[in-house]
Amino acid sequence: MLVHRLYVTDTPVRLSRETCAGLVSGSRAILLLDDIPADPAFARSLAAELPGCDLVFAGQRPVLGDRGSTHPLAGLSADAARDLLARKLGRPVFDHELPGVRRLVAAVAGSPLQLGQAAALEREDPRLTFDHLAEIAERDAGALDRRSLGRMSDGERRALAVLTVAAGAQLPSVVIGGMGDIAYAAQFLTTLHGRGLVEGSDDRFGLPVCRAEGYRQTLLRYIQLASAVRGLCDWLGSLDPAGPEAGSGVESAVSLLGVLAEQREWGLVVRLVRVADPVLFAWGRWEAWRDVLDQGIEAAGWVRDTASEAYFTHQKGTLEYGEGRPEEAYRLLNRALELRRTAGDAAGAELTRHNLGIITPPPGDGGHGNGPVRRGVRRILTYAAAAVAVVALVAGAQQALGGLLSGNEPDDVPTSTPPIGSDGPGGESTSATTSGTTSSAGGTESTGTGSSTGTSTGTSTGTNTGSSTGTSNGTVGPNLNPAAGISPTATTIAGTRVGSQGRSGPITVTNTGGGSLVIGTPGITGTDAADFTVSRTCDNVSLAAGNQCTLTVTFAPEAVGAKSATLEIPHSASGKPARLTLRATAVGLPDLTVLTDPDVRLSGEIPQLFIRVDNIGDGDAVGSELDVTMGDGPPTTLPVDPIPALDYNEVPYDIPDECYDTRRELLICAYTVALDPLNALPESNDDNNEFASGTGDG
Repeated sequence: MLVHRLYVTDTPVRLSRETCAGLVSGSRAILLLDDIPADPAFARSLAAELPGCDLVFAGQRPVLGDRGSTHPLAGLSADAARDLLARKLGRPVFDHELPGVRRLVAAVAGSPLQLGQAAALEREDPRLTFDHLAEIAERDAGALDRRSLGRMSDGERRALAVLTVAAGAQLPSVVIGGMGDIAYAAQFLTTLHGRGLVEGSDDRFGLPVCRAEGYRQTLLRYIQLASAVRGLCDWLGSLDPAGPEAGSGVESAVSLLGVLAEQREWGLVVRLVRVADPVLFAWGRWEAWRDVLDQGIEAAGWVRDTASEAYFTHQKGTLEYGEGRPEEAYRLLNRALELRRTAGDAAGAELTRHNLGIITPPPGDGGHGNGPVRRGVRRILTYAAAAVAVVALVAGAQQALGGLLSGNEPDDVPTSTPPIGSDGPGGESTSATTSGTTSSAGGTESTGTGSSTGTSTGTSTGTNTGSSTGTSNGTVGPNLNPAAGISPTATTIAGTRVGSQGRSGPITVTNTGGGSLVIGTPGITGTDAADFTVSRTCDNVSLAAGNQCTLTVTFAPEAVGAKSATLEIPHSASGKPARLTLRATAVGLPDLTVLTDPDVRLSGEIPQLFIRVDNIGDGDAVGSELDVTMGDGPPTTLPVDPIPALDYNEVPYDIPDECYDTRRELLICAYTVALDPLNALPESNDDNNEFASGTGDG
């Protein structure tokens, strides 16, 4: 009954906080599950609403503080791990293997996913024992991941990369193929599933969010984020927002939006928010919807997409009203109204004014509200039939989104009625008086006179004829306004070793306008800002028109993986600071280890000891040496060929005669193996910078 009252409706609704609290407090439920944020402030608020109830939160960190106790979730026991490994291997785990199993369980903290991954590695290479796998995992928590990734094909890496950025939902293989530009994606995904790397059933595959974090930095470079957004938008936008496929698939959009925001791909954020917005509302995912709208508002501001910023702000303002925060709703809706007026969006402005008419203005504000008479409408927000609904939430969604839900839109299509007379996103509105009829084909001619005033007349001819005439007045003179241009507009710094002095490249700032341009102190922001530095050579420099100043950006990473940040250069010209996207790749060092228990095999008639050397690091090993000492004899130096990252070589060693008896049977001989990896490091190539060409305005 409670579920029916809260969630089962003909159209998506948002019940008021008071209504939800009344329903929950009046129930006699034993267990209540809901989609709520793992936030300490929210937890305290919820505890106050539900006195006498036990609250249980699962998350990466404790959220209840001194109001509750925290218990870490334990991994599998050795017995449970034995059963899991037996199922994954398709064979019993024998008693003599149990010490290795216990060691492996301890090394991976009983993680079912990593145990499944270890089983997949043993299936692929039967020479790997549980002791070998445990030794790898003990040295480095991510070594099993890297070993698995190192043996993948390009298609498998791209498929896993898609699931990494779209974690949290299981997607059809055809959608994953579209997002990663992968032919025959189902085959690659089936292979990954067999290795225990992804979850899936019935041609749907996915990764849990907690698992994706470990893969992200390594795999992100294998896909184009624009392709991932296009593929997901094409699929999600073709679905009924209230349908079950959209409801489960929107989790992928939420995960991908987080990645896009980290990479500061604001244009892609705007596009994906447009498609995710109606689905999150239709499914009542209020907290996720709020976060997505916040991302959309920020992204639209960065790319100067006024229409999208207005649409997202309108949506959030209406959500705040439904959540019982009228002052914040009033502020946001007024902001949306201002943006829509600027964009010339008359229809959108009317909807926003309609919602403002419901809200009581804050004290001292002579706004648009009609007082408490209509406050009862806060109880419900309705998605459909916006023309007659009291709260116009997503009014005219199909018209506002245009063709966006079909998946065929270009990246720069606004999400509500396009600005009238706009020169594009962020352009200034103009107006003209038009008379006559417009032709469907033909040419135009334009004439004008005067330096300070002028008249322009255009005539087109074709099947029909007509003319358009407008008059504008203005002063024509020299441009005295400075403008900042940056070259290049984006940088890509080639693979740089972790721990090296780093690689550097120049950034040129040019005054592309008139007057004097003063450069401020540059800064670097973003997830990986600590890996980049910028010189202070242009601080407070004044540039005359056409003059330049050069900065130097240096990339000196602390950890392997794809890195990105944003360089911001403040200046005295109008508008926001000049911004430049920085991208780079950090590569690791080789890490060589000798696995215990070498194999003894015959090479022709000669028994040999095959000593396995593993490179569990992130960089390729150029070469190294092994010193093998048998008993008290002298050491024998053996060369080790180059070993790619996450791979291994086997070095054969001829067993000496003293280890045989008179019948040529092997005796027990003690031996030691010493590895000299000092010459394994690759040569540095720190001057190989790759900078994208082009110029742009700040």
